[in-house]
Amino acid sequence: MKKLLYAAALLLAVTACDDEVTNPGDFSVKSTLGVERIWTASGQEYPVSIVREKDTVYMASFIDKETDETVWFETDTRGHFYELALNTLPPEADTIFIKISSNAKWKAPMPDGGGKTQWFFTQRQAGGGSSTVTATVTRNRNKQRPVNADQYIMTSDSAVMFKVSFAQKGEKD
Repeated sequence: MKKLLYAAALLLAVTACDDEVTNPGDFSVKSTLGVERIWTASGQEYPVSIVREKDTVYMASFIDKETDETVWFETDTRGHFYELALNTLPPEADTIFIKISSNAKWKAPMPDGGGKTQWFFTQRQAGGGSSTVTATVTRNRNKQRPVNADQYIMTSDSAVMFKVSFAQKGEKD
């Protein structure tokens, strides 16, 4: 019985590999990413205005065996960084939506709390193509938050990166 099962599994594995692997896409196309709209579940719209834009070059390093020093050099990989204007949120708890357009896989890691209480929680942290990054914000019963939430959204190859910053007012302001 065991031999029959092994033979069936082998036959299944061989027949499953009959198709020739095809190219899933054109890898010479550069990654694109754009932030189109920022809004909240409560109906507040925020402007998408770029305050800083910067071309970047990725650096690599190696250790020179003769001098035992680290040598840095520019690679052929280029990137583009965009920083959007700071958005100040009201003290109420809310859900934030950031609509993005892309032709690539992307990621949006949760912002660092800066050692303070985490108040900005990214719920959708990765995807592919055009989509919406979703985050929730907790209620702020005190004064304005001491640490802004810097939400980075980048293509998986880091060729394009956006920094979307949020501050939150407090009920005691």
